[in-house]
Amino acid sequence: MDYVSYMQFLFNIGSKNRWICCRFCAIILFLYIIFIHFLLLIYRRDLEWMPTKSDELRYATDLPSKKHPDGPLLINDGIPTIKYLVKEKLKENLNEKINIEYKIIELKQKNIKKLIKPLPINQSFLKKFKKTAKLLNQRSKLPGNFILFGGVLNRAYLELTMNWLCNIYALPIKNKKQNEGNIYLLNATLLVGLDNGKICSQIKKTWPQVTCLSLFEANNNNTKIDFEEQKALDEPLNWGRLRYVQILNTRAMLLSKLGEESLPFVLAESDAIWLRNPFEKLFSKVNLLDDVDLVLPLNSPINGELKGQRFAFDPMIVFPTNASRLALQKLNNDLNNFDNNKKEDLKTIMDQDILNQLCSSQYAGLICRDFDMTDIADGSWFKLSETERQKKAKIVGHWPFIVNNNYYVGVHNKMARQAINGLWFLTTKQKQCNLSKARRVLKKFEKKNYNGVHII
Repeated sequence: MDYVSYMQFLFNIGSKNRWICCRFCAIILFLYIIFIHFLLLIYRRDLEWMPTKSDELRYATDLPSKKHPDGPLLINDGIPTIKYLVKEKLKENLNEKINIEYKIIELKQKNIKKLIKPLPINQSFLKKFKKTAKLLNQRSKLPGNFILFGGVLNRAYLELTMNWLCNIYALPIKNKKQNEGNIYLLNATLLVGLDNGKICSQIKKTWPQVTCLSLFEANNNNTKIDFEEQKALDEPLNWGRLRYVQILNTRAMLLSKLGEESLPFVLAESDAIWLRNPFEKLFSKVNLLDDVDLVLPLNSPINGELKGQRFAFDPMIVFPTNASRLALQKLNNDLNNFDNNKKEDLKTIMDQDILNQLCSSQYAGLICRDFDMTDIADGSWFKLSETERQKKAKIVGHWPFIVNNNYYVGVHNKMARQAINGLWFLTTKQKQCNLSKARRVLKKFEKKNYNGVHII
């Protein structure tokens, strides 16, 4: 082979290799573009779920390196709007590709004009409720053999309730077994589900220690409700609306039954956060008082002025006295004695209105005391910065025992505010209790100092 032929042979081999290399590079580039596109899609999806962090937003209880708390989120603390609600498009041009802006607004509901009838409750359920409560009282290992009544919950409140149960289980306990939480609180907890058994089944699946009764359980000969009625009860409820008031009135009826049995109990709302165990330092001290029937939390004033009722409901300590029994009976009668001939029945009055009237008038000799707001804080605590919270805690020598999740309307807004503050303890996918996280977060609030209660 001469020199020219040899060079031509090498050139042909080189051309073929270059073509193979080019095809290989093109395939690699194509796969790379697809991979980048896939990552962008995931990132974009995350952005749709994760709201933009405001400059004023702080994650008070999370570590500084943790940018995004777990759980449901809302856009900005102080704005009662959330992704779970309706999206309203402000800009949309079908002919041009422009960014679409969204404003998240609450669902508007029509004012309720019809009278509020009580939910149908069978006498057999009330008998079972009283019998179950008496058994819990006998088995309770809480100070004073108290029952922890978590109230009445619908399906929309289930996640909040599961988060609360995880919360109280993670609270420290003396002489606890290894890897066991606060079993005493769970053993004394009583809940009522507003359906035929599905709510209680889910609760018992995770927390078998909790006692849960179903209001419309078929095999107990309880009153049944139709599909549409059950669907309406399952949905998230807005404050003051028909179903919301019906649920509160049902709770008032059950409170009166506990009063009839002369049982000591604590009414707790499952949308609150328990930073410390109130039974160890707070409730046990209150239990020593002999001139009190009810102990209630205070609503904080807004701009120095109290614009609502003085007392809130959560937590409410009820001692088994004649005055508390008569007061709860009066509360139930005023809310649930429905008369079709009276057009003003139950149209605007709320349980909190009646409760405050009973306390202020000292109905039947009723003596109400209040918790110090440094012990039981309301929703305004969530609006404080971490520095402000630490300053308040340093002044009184301790963190609050319980923080109520009020001032926000809507179950998803309440869930979101807990998540923003690092107080959401359920796993994102399975909705199971993340006990290690709950213990880690609550550990910072363990303090020994105590502030008492004041007579009104």
